[in-house]
Amino acid sequence: MAEQIAAAIRDPNSGAMPVQVAVYCDDCGRTDARDYLVVETSTKAERFEVARKHLRNEGWQCDAHGDYCPDCVATSWSGEDDQDGDQQ
Repeated sequence: MAEQIAAAIRDPNSGAMPVQVAVYCDDCGRTDARDYLVVETSTKAERFEVARKHLRNEGWQCDAHGDYCPDCVATSWSGEDDQDGDQQ
């Protein structure tokens, strides 16, 4: 896999380029900043979606409600932080 990525970066016709994308937890502020290989013409929103897709596989909750790290998902989505007893 690393060889394929390196080849894509070296090939000027691949359209791929590395970018760093940082996703912040909307609850605790934890930051996850990583390099991702994206298509050169991708928009900012598309680049964030590449990162969010990867983070979802690691337990992050990334959706229309916001971005939440695994620690905050465990507390916020269990209803522990909700004072009315309703889940968020």
